[in-house]
Amino acid sequence: MRGELMKKILNVLKDITLSQVDLLEAIIASGYGASSGKINYTYKKIREERYISEIEYAEFLETKKKIQQYLYNLKKDGLIVKIDNNKVKISEKGKEKLASLDKIFDIKKLPKEISNILIIVTFDIPEDQRSDRDWFRSILRFLDFKMVHKSVWLGKVKIPKQLILEMGKRGILDFVEIFEISKSGTLLKLK
Repeated sequence: MRGELMKKILNVLKDITLSQVDLLEAIIASGYGASSGKINYTYKKIREERYISEIEYAEFLETKKKIQQYLYNLKKDGLIVKIDNNKVKISEKGKEKLASLDKIFDIKKLPKEISNILIIVTFDIPEDQRSDRDWFRSILRFLDFKMVHKSVWLGKVKIPKQLILEMGKRGILDFVEIFEISKSGTLLKLK
């Protein structure tokens, strides 16, 4: 029997170099009397599982590194403070920042109230307010409006009151026109 096991091990090793630990694990996992093909198959499965777990571990380390860097930046900015070796808490400056972030307009909270009436939105927001113009386009996309030209959009969603108020705060309301179309004429294909 000893010669048979030796033959199987040598047969598995003839074409490849294996770590002793992996080989031993493959022999044990394959069971007593397993063929060299079975041992080789088991070895490949073990290596595949180890490779996958190594990739997952590498991804875990990368994520951990990013989080540690982010926490370092928050600490450097004075938004969090370290209180023990592994404990942090929000600082007063962090609480103020959190309060200001809560006031930021959240696009996901906009209601999408479907309308039977076609709505046209046109705008001519100045170049020096490019970020507001890009923001407004992203809002129109979120509300499922379709772009006809860069500054002409069509949709069947009512413009939410919160959006009108936010446009006023940003100072772009005077540059935006909103029309409801009761007779579509040549716009039938857009219905």
